[in-house]
Amino acid sequence: MKNIILVIDQPPDGKTAEKLRMGVGLILDDGNKVSALLIDEGVFTASGLAKDNAPAWYEIDKHLETFEALEMDLVAHEPSARDRNLTLDRFGIRMAGDEEVSLLLDNADIVIT
Repeated sequence: MKNIILVIDQPPDGKTAEKLRMGVGLILDDGNKVSALLIDEGVFTASGLAKDNAPAWYEIDKHLETFEALEMDLVAHEPSARDRNLTLDRFGIRMAGDEEVSLLLDNADIVIT
């Protein structure tokens, strides 16, 4: 079993949806501990500011709901959310400061960016 961190640092799009889908597969197929870190522009991924004309949003929410159902760790960088005036209260997201984010990354066996 590996400790894997998915770093979501770009605005939500099809690539973000693919990364989240891969995370679900990693835990289901291999029994790994998979966490998602939303940082920088990636905090918009769980913002709920969906765009009706962007199908990737539906896929992203579906994967985040699966993360929550599987009790996977969803972590948002608190300074990134604060700087963008976002409140992230969906999907069981846990807020983390700089030190905790650094520890998460340091303790990961694999970091997927």
